[in-house]
Amino acid sequence: MTGDTPYLLDTATARTLLKADAPAELRQRIRATRYGSVWLSAITEGQLHTWVYHSPRSHTLSEALGLLLRNVPTVPFDRSAALSYAALCRDAD
Repeated sequence: MTGDTPYLLDTATARTLLKADAPAELRQRIRATRYGSVWLSAITEGQLHTWVYHSPRSHTLSEALGLLLRNVPTVPFDRSAALSYAALCRDAD
């Protein structure tokens, strides 16, 4: 993750970042980037909200997700669409 080329995190990588035992190297690489060089897709954000909702550790993961979302922007699709997607997935279970 160097230069001006933006990087889009996939859901699995983003989930790993939210976990307390995330690899230190991964956290350091994300922290070393400037704001706007690493992004989430709206679908990935929706999947993360759904995963947090269903987790027995939802409170802790919700805080971690909030921190991630303050530091890694979502590709404009928009957040309300991501939350709508999460609600649809949650209700489908």
